Amino acid sequence: MSEDKIRNPERPDVLPQDSPEPDQPDTPTWRAVKKGAKWGAIAGLVIAQILISAGSVQTPFGAVYVGNMFAVFAICIGLGSALGVGFGWLNAHEMDSDGSSPSPP
Repeated sequence: MSEDKIRNPERPDVLPQDSPEPDQPDTPTWRAVKKGAKWGAIAGLVIAQILISAGSVQTPFGAVYVGNMFAVFAICIGLGSALGVGFGWLNAHEMDSDGSSPSPP
């Protein structure tokens, strides 16, 4: 039993506090994946806006979109994020022409 898990003999009903482990630093792959997800979501948002404006119907009160806006945004942003994650991961794991990974810096 480690020393920090030993109970205080004067107060056996109180458990010792666990010391939180420090967060691991972001790896280059994780940073690339997060960046890809962010920019993919932004691209999906822009594409959703374009699709909604193209599918809007002009009325005397302005343009009205007749479809399900939530579905358009959810699908476009979700697909954009997924593609961005994929591109970010591939960018972090670039392969040489012979199929081997590059040496770490």
